Amino acid sequence: MKKIHLLLFVSLFIANDAFSQDEWVHYSVGSGLSSLPTLIKTSNTGEIWFGSPEGLDGYDTLKWLNYNPTNSGIREGGVDALAIDNTGLLWMGYGLYSPSGLTVFDGSSWNGFNTDNSGLPSNHVLSISVDKDNVKWIGTDKGLVSFDGSVWSKYAFEDSTFMRYVYKSMIDQNNVKWFSWGRGLYSFQGIASFDGETWKSYTADNSGLRGNYISDMAIDHHNRKWFVYGLGKSGGATCFDDESWASFTKENSGIIDDTVLSIAIDNKNVIWFGTMSGISCRDGDRWGSYQDIFDEMGGSIGKLREINAIGIGMDNHKWFSTNSGVWRLSNETTVVDVATNDSVEPYVTCYPNPFNPFIHINFLLTHDASVSISVYSINGQKVATLVNGPMPAGMHSVTFNGTKLASGVYFYRFESAGLTKTGKMLLLK
Repeated sequence: MKKIHLLLFVSLFIANDAFSQDEWVHYSVGSGLSSLPTLIKTSNTGEIWFGSPEGLDGYDTLKWLNYNPTNSGIREGGVDALAIDNTGLLWMGYGLYSPSGLTVFDGSSWNGFNTDNSGLPSNHVLSISVDKDNVKWIGTDKGLVSFDGSVWSKYAFEDSTFMRYVYKSMIDQNNVKWFSWGRGLYSFQGIASFDGETWKSYTADNSGLRGNYISDMAIDHHNRKWFVYGLGKSGGATCFDDESWASFTKENSGIIDDTVLSIAIDNKNVIWFGTMSGISCRDGDRWGSYQDIFDEMGGSIGKLREINAIGIGMDNHKWFSTNSGVWRLSNETTVVDVATNDSVEPYVTCYPNPFNPFIHINFLLTHDASVSISVYSINGQKVATLVNGPMPAGMHSVTFNGTKLASGVYFYRFESAGLTKTGKMLLLK
């Protein structure tokens, strides 16, 4: 008989495959959750908070807490943005379909901000992040505003060359602010960064981004910025270390689906990707994936699909929001070996392709090595030498400028450590 442990309608599953130590707990709607969450945030005191269309759920390892418009200060329409500030206050935003501004919760009382009583440019709040100085950065459909506890500072779209809809935000280790944004509701424009003085804009045309629609983003322990894409044709993930870009897709890595909906970095700097087909994780150059949940006898009793949000607890437990509820993973054997970066063929990608006039050639070196990258016409004529010399291990990106060349097919040739790769590039003017 297959053994499945049940406790208060919550099921505990222990995997019996390559991840033999994995422990999974499933929380369905009605077993603590009030509805399926779209956001997960964890506090420094151990609580896990879930934002959903019905309101807010909390879990403190002992009990569930459920807040909605009938029993709390939460507004109608659901929580679309969620952040915890440096003093432990919980900030909630109400987005496009429930324009009610902000609510702040200190554990006992609720306070609200809207366009009538604050400096918010709009009641449609799409994103919230908190920087090292406890300044809140709030993205709306009418630009960006910051709040230091007393002063509201606006970066509205009327005063900015880029931002109107500010969908996602994050703060890096140098206190630089990063935003995904758009000029219209579905007119996605990539990433903007702000260091307190200077704005920078990154798009698929001027950087290593694979696309302009960013479904989620995160900062790892080395201050590298990770961006994931919710569109399969330009999907996967991109990593940016402030100098070079690297992209990871189903074709060149252990990501199991190029439609990536969510990302989180755990306490050991393992990168977790939530996709349409399950979970992928990356630890250095090693990958693992989770698509099925098994009981102790090896029977499949659950499938992981559409990982809409990921949260990491103080105890390094992973929380995944799916269309079947929330799954918690602990005691995992994180990764397995997948032939990716150390395979016979070197890891090299180029994007966008077709291009006009810039294309970015991205490559990963697992150790210090001499590198040569040249570009040739379809007739075999060398038209550019992009790299020719020693380079350190790590991710690198070089840009080829086709401004002075005619439309047509070109080829890059990558050579390093006895390995060679050639790729086709199409210049369309």
